[in-house]
Amino acid sequence: MFTTQSRVEELLSEQYIQTEVKTYLDTQVNLLDEIYERICQWLIDYRTGVYGKTYTSKDERLAEVQKHVDDLPRYVLYSVCLLGKTTLQATATKLGLYIHEDILTAAKSGSEILAVCDGLGYEIIRPKAFSGNTFEIQPLISIPADIKQALNLSLFLPPMVSRPNAWTTKSNGGYDLTHNYAILGDRYNKHDNPINLHVLNLLQDVSYRLDSTITKEDDVLDLDSIDPKSREQAQANFNQALQENRYVYTEMGDKPFHFVFQYDKRGRIYSKGYHINIQGNSYRKAMLKFAEAEKLTEEGWKWLKIDLANHYGLDKSTWQERLDFINENIDSMLTNPDEWISKADEPLLFKSALNSYQMSLITGTSDQIVRLDATCSGPQLMSVVMRDEEAMARLNVLGDSCRNDFYTLVAQEVYNRTKDSSLWGTNPNFKEIRSNIKRAIMTTYYNSTCKPEEYFGKDTKELQVYYEVLDEFTTGARKLQKTINDLWDNSRLVYQWTLPDSHTAYCPVITTKTSRIEIKEMKGGTAVMNFIHSINQGGEEEKRSLCPNIVHSLDAYVCRRVITILADKGIAVSPIHDSFGVSPNNCEALRKAYREVLAELYREDIINNILTEIDPTAKLDRPDYKLKTSMAVKNNLNGYYIC
Repeated sequence: MFTTQSRVEELLSEQYIQTEVKTYLDTQVNLLDEIYERICQWLIDYRTGVYGKTYTSKDERLAEVQKHVDDLPRYVLYSVCLLGKTTLQATATKLGLYIHEDILTAAKSGSEILAVCDGLGYEIIRPKAFSGNTFEIQPLISIPADIKQALNLSLFLPPMVSRPNAWTTKSNGGYDLTHNYAILGDRYNKHDNPINLHVLNLLQDVSYRLDSTITKEDDVLDLDSIDPKSREQAQANFNQALQENRYVYTEMGDKPFHFVFQYDKRGRIYSKGYHINIQGNSYRKAMLKFAEAEKLTEEGWKWLKIDLANHYGLDKSTWQERLDFINENIDSMLTNPDEWISKADEPLLFKSALNSYQMSLITGTSDQIVRLDATCSGPQLMSVVMRDEEAMARLNVLGDSCRNDFYTLVAQEVYNRTKDSSLWGTNPNFKEIRSNIKRAIMTTYYNSTCKPEEYFGKDTKELQVYYEVLDEFTTGARKLQKTINDLWDNSRLVYQWTLPDSHTAYCPVITTKTSRIEIKEMKGGTAVMNFIHSINQGGEEEKRSLCPNIVHSLDAYVCRRVITILADKGIAVSPIHDSFGVSPNNCEALRKAYREVLAELYREDIINNILTEIDPTAKLDRPDYKLKTSMAVKNNLNGYYIC
């Protein structure tokens, strides 16, 4: 099937599948007629007062329903067949969006139509009183397996087997027949300000292929991480996903393909797709190779070994320790791969890297994607723009004598200051302590207090010490965090700022709201559904969003700059936010580009420009620029800023 891109999109497009479903549903003549009759009778009954007093907003909604009444029977069954067993809210919203643009309006009309037609191809399962459950839709008809599979695949199109259309506007790039917008999210994220379309096009030019040694095996579901009450359904969903995976991987075979890329509102980059995706789990990362192999240089062989060591679990060791480990054990790894794979921290990634290494010994070339990740990216970039040299050293921007692990440094200091705490137990496990503190740190700089309080408790001495250590170890970053938080204005609906590449970060203030939908048409009497949806509304509750949005816009800018610098040298990049994948031959070029951008962030007034664009009165106290420090960043050849 995956012979030409147009054919792929045609067969998996919603329009084509709707036609297939329509053809199938047309065999259900009596069912469609009954649905039509019920909807028509409902419209009459409403106007004649059967459901009580009429009111203007519902009059207007049902006037729109009337315009679509001929198509609604198919829309009803199509929505039910597409989503399968799910909540009334989900199916009602899907159905209602065929009629209305506003999501709350859509949910109201959709839920009423479904209530009116209950029993015709599906049934609504009413929750028991006080159970905390919600209304569910249970389909009573099934569609042929091949159409069902196409329906599921249409939700996440595979990568393109031809080069994606270049973005020249926000709405004309990517797939051939399926149109997307260059910015992810709902209508609130759309704007008329400039964004960096050039980088999206650079990424779409990069071609990939699948590693059959990975895709021939199925992904694995970790049931232990799932609530026991949800495991049965999770396993059923996973089994369905495995069938779809197998279909996509078989059809894709060894063909080269390209991803379609989009931005989020901050400027972070995302590849489209589910079954094959750069930003997927370890299984999906391990299956990806560059389509074009490169003849290995001496540098390339070195970085293939470091890549192996990283996936095995030595990513916190020095460069030399990693190389020595692989040099000492590579023969055993190649002779007894299963033994080594089973002991690796990342078994699938290690397996893929080992297979690539073995193939390189035969061909002298490599298609491996070697990924180097920024060390504690958020605090790292915040410390650089704040010119906090002590923190820059702790976060590996300055100095190369050792590979600092910021999470370990903080965990050790917190533990040393609270050794007598009962939190650690009688036999402290430092690996576990570090793991828990890492989870806390990863959210703290983005204004979340949940993880720290979950581990240390609320208003405890240990929590206070944790924050004291962060304030001491990353003084600049914590000061920046407070400064950004102080810029919040409860009345504002949108915050926007411009990055140095003229890309606009456009962040509407989005609040989650629960609206009460009364469904008078429900069997058994009037029912109430709590509908959770997003609205563009300011307020104190969303205050914490501004800091992470600004910091993520900075790491997004770093990503775009690195991609551009390397593209000018003919080097392909496979990015995941603060993780950069390149050919092993190009790891040093990647590291140099990253250093150059860090030096730029240190040198320029980028953060001041962002803050004053948000609020012209914003003031940020930070040290003066030092040429010596800037050069130290640029010349830190052996540092562990990305490793």
